[in-house]
Amino acid sequence: MGNRTRMRGTTCFRARCVGGARAYRPGNAGRGAGAYRGLFPFRAGTPRRLRQPPPRPCTKTAALCGPGGPAYCSFSQSVCFVLLLQIMLPQGRGFVKRYPQEKNPGARGVLPMEKIPAWALLFLLGQSIIKMYAEALPPPGSRCPENSVILLGKTGVLRMEQRVTDFFEMLRTRKVGLVGFGVTNNGIAKMLAAKGIHVTIHDRQDRKELGEICQEMEEAGVSLSLGYNYLRTLEEDVIFRAPGVPFDLPELTAARKAGKVITSDLEMFFDLCPCPIIGVTGSDGKTTTTTLIAEMLRAQGKRVHLGGNIGKALFPEIETVCPEDYAVVELSSFQLISLRRSPDIAVVTNVSPNHLDIHGTMKEYVAAKRNILLHQNAFSRTVLNADNDLTRKYIPDVRGCVCTFSRQTNVHRGAWEDSSGTIWYSDNGSQTRIMKAEEIRIPGLHNVENYLAAITAVWGIASLESIRKVAHEFAGVEHRIELVRELDGVKWYNDSIATSPSRTIAGLLSFDQQIIVIAGGYDKKIPYGPLAPVLLDKAKVLILTGATGPKIEAAVTEIPGWEKSGLQILHAENLEEAVKLAREKAQSGDIVSLSPASASFDRYKNFEVRGRHYKDLVMAL
Repeated sequence: MGNRTRMRGTTCFRARCVGGARAYRPGNAGRGAGAYRGLFPFRAGTPRRLRQPPPRPCTKTAALCGPGGPAYCSFSQSVCFVLLLQIMLPQGRGFVKRYPQEKNPGARGVLPMEKIPAWALLFLLGQSIIKMYAEALPPPGSRCPENSVILLGKTGVLRMEQRVTDFFEMLRTRKVGLVGFGVTNNGIAKMLAAKGIHVTIHDRQDRKELGEICQEMEEAGVSLSLGYNYLRTLEEDVIFRAPGVPFDLPELTAARKAGKVITSDLEMFFDLCPCPIIGVTGSDGKTTTTTLIAEMLRAQGKRVHLGGNIGKALFPEIETVCPEDYAVVELSSFQLISLRRSPDIAVVTNVSPNHLDIHGTMKEYVAAKRNILLHQNAFSRTVLNADNDLTRKYIPDVRGCVCTFSRQTNVHRGAWEDSSGTIWYSDNGSQTRIMKAEEIRIPGLHNVENYLAAITAVWGIASLESIRKVAHEFAGVEHRIELVRELDGVKWYNDSIATSPSRTIAGLLSFDQQIIVIAGGYDKKIPYGPLAPVLLDKAKVLILTGATGPKIEAAVTEIPGWEKSGLQILHAENLEEAVKLAREKAQSGDIVSLSPASASFDRYKNFEVRGRHYKDLVMAL
């Protein structure tokens, strides 16, 4: 079949085109040796030339250049592809040839091979099939990644770093356990099972509680360990912990002592990710800030992988991540507590009491948040809220470049808002005007802070035009002061994300009138004292429900003279009754907002489910 190279060798596979195509020489484009039209017959084309040679050669790279040009896959798939060429080209025009790694061309696109079933590899020769899966990558001349497995094809390359390939090969020799069902682990389980890795999901819920997902997982080849004693069979070699599973769970501690590997999807993503990572954490505003950063980078033409606590696991797409991409990751305190790597750019929007039902003390919660920057290096950037006492205390721990943002004062390096509502960027005394705060489409002073944080994070990466474009066009994230409908002159808002008093305060301050507030839910053991005076000032009717209802009422009624405020406090058994009461009390011109100041776990799986239920109730009025 011709010459071969080993997976870790310094030469690359190349399959020559039929139809008299020229051999692939240094300077030829990433399109490869030839072009074709459809599946049959094959016709040779003229290779393009790179505008400039790759700035740096690849090492330990395996690449296959087929009749149609570049397309990425694993090394084993590339070998299968060469075999298919030999079968399909009996006239002997196809063969394998050694190719020096220093002549490896640059990237031109992405073909996610894991999305194509094995039998469909044959159709990689078809131009139309390749285009269906192709995504944009940087132009020719960009540096090839080191330690990569590459299949070169017509529309581009999908680069998988060798360490990623090695990692999955290692897992095939181990048993893998995932503790906890959920968005994160479900995707990981399917991916690993599809790679032939033995996977078991452990969860406290039984089949009846979990529903159809059990059958779906078993059909994908995933084993299940369910019910009250779900952790007694925790005997796997590598164990992935879901974000909601406590790091110090006794069974996980015992497994760690027994020599088991305890990790998480984000820990592995941080270990294997070849591109820059921008991480965002904070008690409030992290989802909106994370989304804004991603949108600004996309507006700049960057390829962005958005995930983490925002609701999407990033580890399942690690094979599609390229060095020129950006990963933008929302990080919760539960994810940060065990993280021993930090993002290249770390953003802390603010820190205030939250999740004390899990962390136990404010000290542990603050320490978990600090993890986002503790493991950065001297080339990193840290973005902190200059207006927040707790985030300012992180400054001595920063090893790289310290940037801050503020709505109250000028800063040395970072974005800030002056007294006239103009947003500026300061850099060692140099001032750049960005825009007026009123140009930001989404309402609320807290969203101005979110923009200041996002601007500081992307400064030097995204242009002023890209930043302004997002400010003018971005309509917000679901469940965050989301306008549901206007009915009989009454506006109904969904702010279900407000799972803490500070989030509810920010939401209430977004309105320039007194409103009807629906609050209450699961008790996270956090104080409601700071919320009480804001409720007296911004609420005309307060409808309380859930376990925290009495606590919120107590915080309000403990303020001397609260009765003179005119605030009416009502109680509802559930959200349905709360919406009904709000409908009865609301008049034309009023605003009703679900702003719970509490978690949802007393009645709902998460705040998204609660918010959608609220929207359904409002739309049914």
